Amino acid sequence: MKLELIEKLDALRASLSAFDVRLPLSASIEDIGSVLDADGNDVFVVDHNNERADADVKSIAELIVNVVNASAGFVAGVQYKVEDRRVA
Repeated sequence: MKLELIEKLDALRASLSAFDVRLPLSASIEDIGSVLDADGNDVFVVDHNNERADADVKSIAELIVNVVNASAGFVAGVQYKVEDRRVA
């Protein structure tokens, strides 16, 4: 059972790595709704049309980040710090 779980975690990490996405993910502190990889690169944006309240967007982004990170074997609920490397 443990070996099967490790194989699933490795498969998830490998799948994202194929797209140059390095885990863990993090919700951007500077741009509400932006989700960054461990290198500080954009992965996706929640509510890019600005139709939802900022608090809701932040909560949705954090929920998705926690689910992806936990699915990859990281501790759920931990805000991993990354450097935002995007050029302003």
